[in-house]
Amino acid sequence: DVQRVAYDRILLPNWDSNAVLTGNLLVLFAQIFHAAKFVYDEKCLKGTDIPTLLATGWQGIFGLLITVLLGVCLNFLPSPVPLNHNSRGVFDDLCGIIPQLRSNPTLWSPLIIFVISSAGCNFASLTIVKYSSSANRLLADGLSVLLIWWMAFMLEWEWFNLITLMGFIILEMGTIAYRNAIFIEWYRSLIARLMRGRYADLSTETVNDSAEPGVSTNSPADVI
Repeated sequence: DVQRVAYDRILLPNWDSNAVLTGNLLVLFAQIFHAAKFVYDEKCLKGTDIPTLLATGWQGIFGLLITVLLGVCLNFLPSPVPLNHNSRGVFDDLCGIIPQLRSNPTLWSPLIIFVISSAGCNFASLTIVKYSSSANRLLADGLSVLLIWWMAFMLEWEWFNLITLMGFIILEMGTIAYRNAIFIEWYRSLIARLMRGRYADLSTETVNDSAEPGVSTNSPADVI
């Protein structure tokens, strides 16, 4: 992100590296909170056996209430530069939502799509958690992030950045390796194939010329 400040002077709202680092720290703390939520979701779903659709509905209701409460608080909380990108100099200008929706009715379309897609994505995520684990839910969320990034790139809202794509691939590979999903299975298959080949070679050796075929000349330690 800091490197992007040097070349992307069109899409970034401000070019302050300290502001970019502050935003990254906020994302980091949010991810820690998100990880705790994942673990708590898995504990509740598997411990209480609550239906997934019911859990999705309650999460949506509580999420809406908390969002409205925070929106009201941030509507009156003054913010320092460069976080106040509005006329009132506050974190979130809640009073400007209704006039914008009235002046541009097409904004209702992405808002409705956002609500429906969030509900569907959350239902799918909780289903994965209930019948599998939070780590597999993380892999599924990674695929959705990749889809969003690709759509933003196709709509020319983002510039192609190879470092961003490489970082995402490394992150997904780390999650897959943690789950022993692909790479560990490939490694075990390779080792098993090598061991089968070695045992086949040992079975053809003999102790001496008068020994019976099929008796290995290696010591037990070599076979192990």
